[in-house]
Amino acid sequence: MRVKQIIGISQKQVELTKRILKAREFINDLPDDKTILICADDAHIHYMFRFTKLAEKNIFGFIDGYENKNVYDSFGDYKRYPVFSLEEPEWKQSECVLITASEDCSLGKELKEYGYEGKIFYLYEEKEVIPFFCIQNPILRKNGTFTNEIAKSVLREVCSLPEEYWFGMIERIDKINNILDKCGDGRILVYCVGGHTRCLFEYTDIKYKNVVAFADRKERSFCGVNVRNVTAENFEDIDYIIISSFGFQSEIERYLISIGMQDKIVKLYDMSDTGTFYEAPNVCAPDIPASFSCSRNGMSMADLYASVEWSSGSLSENSEYLVTYNLLKNQIIDEGVVHNKNEREVIEEKNYGEANRQTAIVIQGPVVYEDDFTFRTICWYSIVFPEAKIILSTWEEEKECSQFESFYKLPIDIVLSKPPQEKGVLNVNYQVKSSYAGIMRAKELGYRYVMKTRTDFRLYADDCISYLYTLTKMFPAKGISRKRIAVLQPFLDIAYYIPDYILFGDTEDMLNFWDTGTPYPNHTDGMNPEMLMFTRYIKSLGSYVDNPLENLKDYVDMLCREFIIVDPSVYKYYWKKYSYEGSVLYQVSTNRLTAADWFSRQVILEGE
Repeated sequence: MRVKQIIGISQKQVELTKRILKAREFINDLPDDKTILICADDAHIHYMFRFTKLAEKNIFGFIDGYENKNVYDSFGDYKRYPVFSLEEPEWKQSECVLITASEDCSLGKELKEYGYEGKIFYLYEEKEVIPFFCIQNPILRKNGTFTNEIAKSVLREVCSLPEEYWFGMIERIDKINNILDKCGDGRILVYCVGGHTRCLFEYTDIKYKNVVAFADRKERSFCGVNVRNVTAENFEDIDYIIISSFGFQSEIERYLISIGMQDKIVKLYDMSDTGTFYEAPNVCAPDIPASFSCSRNGMSMADLYASVEWSSGSLSENSEYLVTYNLLKNQIIDEGVVHNKNEREVIEEKNYGEANRQTAIVIQGPVVYEDDFTFRTICWYSIVFPEAKIILSTWEEEKECSQFESFYKLPIDIVLSKPPQEKGVLNVNYQVKSSYAGIMRAKELGYRYVMKTRTDFRLYADDCISYLYTLTKMFPAKGISRKRIAVLQPFLDIAYYIPDYILFGDTEDMLNFWDTGTPYPNHTDGMNPEMLMFTRYIKSLGSYVDNPLENLKDYVDMLCREFIIVDPSVYKYYWKKYSYEGSVLYQVSTNRLTAADWFSRQVILEGE
């Protein structure tokens, strides 16, 4: 995956933004207590006012060395500033001069003769020929390698998002580079491979460092290079271990400390960071926390910024979309103690016993140690689902982490599995194996229903099991499955793309869905894990629809007949994997099959 697919920028934009940032700093450093005379062409004036805080300075006026006052007439807002020629004496009342050129310019030499020696500020260093708002030297236009359209196109892209997106990213890249510089010529191992590491090599100086190895719990190759297992002996020949992850940095750090690698750890993020260095920061509304709902039909944060108009942190009247956000408790429990003293009594009053007693909650995946997320989630479930069985299905290597010992103190079943031999596309076989192992344990313990969720996922709705249990009773299966599996809103513009991170259903049906008989391949024809799994399951039911997007009615009928469709609000979930996009409590969507669509369709299907 190329970085510009993740963050939507090119190297030209990076270089352009660096020059803009440099100009911003230069303008900020101009004296605030002196009147400033500005010598600049029309383009410089426009972009200095656009990208810097020049308007906040004490501007005396503009000087036009070519005696052409009309050059500024197109900038209507700037007419309030007087424009002088060199022949007019009034401009000499200014206390200093800003020249958008370097010291070797003829105008600077001429102004020194008027007594401005030591009072002239030059925007550019000597022989610096590329204007801060251009992507290439304008002189090269003669060679056909530069056009105004190219410059305007790049500037248009920069202007389409808030300035904090571009400037913030450059600052974060510089921060990463400063951290990398501390490694010197030491032997570096990069821990974690994937999108984050690709971004590191695309946009930081790590490509010039002495990187000798990679390590990861799951991946076995990266860009053609073998990846080491995360065991202590594989780190002995390494001087520095760079943790290439934002969301799992604390978890990885704790693991490395537990195996004695604390002196080799290099972290790229600190408490001030709210996301990866290549993500757009949350600049849309200063008072909104970093974790808030901002999803529309899968739209990314950067896409959202481009489609929403903001004014002083608020939506403007001309904006096409509205954004809502929800606050969820984080410090909800502490080893089984509910912070709200009335919480337990309220939950007990609701009495969801029958549904909970027949249900096992299978939490699968690698443990999230950061903020004790998985541990606290399980403690929370033990409070809100007191009669349900909680099963943690994870990997044998978790035993190597000292923090994992705390899970044995919880009233849960723990299932440890060996990693699969083939990872499958996007590690799908890891998910399948750990899910199947947890569900099989639920069957062995005699539980009739399973709610499958993830270690980086937390449910806040204490009534969701009872609600889904009731739906399976009210709407029996129409085909060969024992019960209908409850799924989140399926996409209607992507065939067989149904979210798999939380499912509820009969234990036997869930074992059929997570069947481990044939591992999924490492490469597919554009199909992601969700599409692979749901296609296989639907074929096992004999309900597969060919060309579903062309036969949309048949496809929708099949979904409504074989599944129970629920909205995200049923679960009130938070997904730590996607930080600010994770806590989606309600999502307005036009390309998904909603619960309302499903309910209304049941009446029609009953009559057929």
